[in-house]
Order: sequence, then structure tokens, then C-alpha cells
Amino acid sequence: MKKLVLASVLTAAALLAQDAAQSSSQTTTTTTEKNGKKTKSRTDSTRTDSNTDSTGANTTTTNSETNQTETKGKGKQSKSKSKGSNTTSTTTTTNP
Repeated sequence: MKKLVLASVLTAAALLAQDAAQSSSQTTTTTTEKNGKKTKSRTDSTRTDSNTDSTGANTTTTNSETNQTETKGKGKQSKSKSKGSNTTSTTTTTNP
């Protein structure tokens, strides 16, 4: 009986002692297209964060952003305007 109680206590302690884990990554890509005095630029950024808590539940959050810019002219006479921006955020939680 004592061995069963000891085994139960050790198992419970091992389950509670699980470490939480975190990780993240980020990727940015910029594309530039030049045509005479006109320059088009597009930047795509993605960041992913992943967390696992001590119960084993995993939460992943992904943020994506796209920016487009168009520049006309050169030097002091150049004009730049933003052609659009798009942001997306997704969160997923998985329980064990």
C-alpha cells in the first residue's frame, strides 16, 4: 500500500513539474520593382508565437501584415504613397 501511495505522489509531482515552452519566429520579405521613375515596393511580414503551458495546452498566434508603397520621381521631387495595408491575426488553442 505504501508503494502505491509513493508511486501516485511521484507521478503527480512529475506531471506538475512539466515545463512550459515558448517559441517564436518572424519572417520579413521585401520586393521592389522599378520602372523608370516609378518604384513599387511590397513588404510581407509574418510572426508566429507558440506557447505550451504545464498542462500541455498549446496556443499558437500568427500575425501577418502586407504593406504596399508606390514612389514616383526622384530626389526632392519624389512623391510616395501607400497603396494599401492588410493585417491578419489568427490564434489557435489545442488542449491535450
